[in-house]
Amino acid sequence: MMTWSGVIEKGAVWEGRVQVVGDVVVAAGARLEIRPGTEISFAPRPSWSCAVFRGAKEGYPIESSQRELCDVVVLGTLEARAKEGAPIVFAGQGEAWGGLLFIGGSAGRLHGVFINGGEEAVIQSFDRSRVALRQCRLSGARWGLLARGLSEVEMLGGMIASLETGVLTAEGAVARLNGALIKGSRGGLACEDWSLLRAMGLRLQGLSDYSMIAKHRAWGVLSGVDFAGEAPRFIRLDEARIDA
Repeated sequence: MMTWSGVIEKGAVWEGRVQVVGDVVVAAGARLEIRPGTEISFAPRPSWSCAVFRGAKEGYPIESSQRELCDVVVLGTLEARAKEGAPIVFAGQGEAWGGLLFIGGSAGRLHGVFINGGEEAVIQSFDRSRVALRQCRLSGARWGLLARGLSEVEMLGGMIASLETGVLTAEGAVARLNGALIKGSRGGLACEDWSLLRAMGLRLQGLSDYSMIAKHRAWGVLSGVDFAGEAPRFIRLDEARIDA
């Protein structure tokens, strides 16, 4: 088993069984490649931790990392591409960890990755980062996919399950979803603070409170969404807009 902690300054490859024993930071300009079949587990407490701050509309930085848990923080590039019969799995045994955090103009390209858990969100994208997901599965946190600060996220296929809210955009971020399934959660989609959330061919199933909530002049656009036989429940606040 490989063990990892600290800053990846140039590049690294993860394969086989990997245990994250402290925060891992992919530095700006560096690339972390995760190969098919890799299983990533997390120690209950980090041996080394760092503080990561994002910009905020309030004008002061807000800490986004979890110092009591192991985080994977990307300022460079993360590439994770699974193959049929060889998925890439994060926290498959349900261990607690901080989640995947993309910040500072970073990039993430994930294909066929199963990610379980995260203290607040499974995947967070801040400050002009760009994340593309293909046939990924996210579960077991407050949010599945959270985008803030002019970042862009895209999800093609895959599933988000067992969360408070499937996808949240805020602070001018943009999310595009196509053909994904969101199920077994309190809410499906949420957008706020001038952000845009566009969903095509989405399936929403078993949501207890709402299909989509939009507030603070955000814009939600839904096309060809399957509500699994239930009437859609939309909530609009503070000059927000939902087109469905």
